Amino acid sequence: MKTDIFWIGGLAKGRLGVAPRPRGGEWLDDELRAWQAAGVDCVISALTPGEETELELTREGPTCRES
Repeated sequence: MKTDIFWIGGLAKGRLGVAPRPRGGEWLDDELRAWQAAGVDCVISALTPGEETELELTREGPTCRES
């Protein structure tokens, strides 16, 4: 099961989508590959450092930058 992206319509230019946080831990790489395949090229996280640790998403930022 992958995290769904909800695309926001009506923009004059480009695309904007929102999604719940990706699955962390061992599933993070798969999640980010699926986002990339869906056309996501920039990720902005609103999680706090504590939430990143709790949800096993501490590698989210570095992994996104590497992609």
